[in-house]
Amino acid sequence: MSVLVIAALAAGAALGLLLVAAGLTGRPILEGVGAGAQRRVGGPGTARVASSVAAFIVVWAVTGWFVGGVLGALTVAALPGVLGGKSHRDREIARTEAIASWTEMIRDSIVAASGLEEAIIATANVAPAPIAPEVRTLVRRLEHQPLPDALVAFGNDLNHPSGDLVVAALVIAARMEA
Repeated sequence: MSVLVIAALAAGAALGLLLVAAGLTGRPILEGVGAGAQRRVGGPGTARVASSVAAFIVVWAVTGWFVGGVLGALTVAALPGVLGGKSHRDREIARTEAIASWTEMIRDSIVAASGLEEAIIATANVAPAPIAPEVRTLVRRLEHQPLPDALVAFGNDLNHPSGDLVVAALVIAARMEA
């Protein structure tokens, strides 16, 4: 086999391992890339690019393999995303718990309030911190939108699977109440 074939096989194997690791951790490899993604100069992305370029140069200079340099650069670029998922998981867990806690607050407030909309308004000031901005935006929307429409927009703001379940239940309850 030629060196080029071996390098291509190694690159494919490395990419496969990276995809398996990303699949097992449940994290996207290119997080934040897509429509509306903004990049800052001097942010963590810049450091990742600089370290990838440095890894490319070092590996290529030491081994003389261009493909080895590319693999080294790709590894350095992808490693933080694959291995550094704890803070992302912690944020997601906190948001899930906040949504559950807020849902319990609404349940408890419905008894004292005169309906679902009033219960939501009553919980605005005591909403858990991870979702407090979204809840305040929901309350502002309730001033000029019907409850089901405001709840759907709230679900879009939350952008969380647990939030979708809660919003679906609240929209059904709001339509049955009306």
